[in-house]
Amino acid sequence: MSTVIFVSCMGALLTAYTLWSARNGQRRDRERDWSN
Repeated sequence: MSTVIFVSCMGALLTAYTLWSARNGQRRDRERDWSN
């Protein structure tokens, strides 16, 4: 049981980190376009 909960938590953290990094990536691209 504890293993399933641990895997679920890790999956949620990975998903949140992926979405967060994707947002930061878009921001960097926008800043790059503005500077150019």
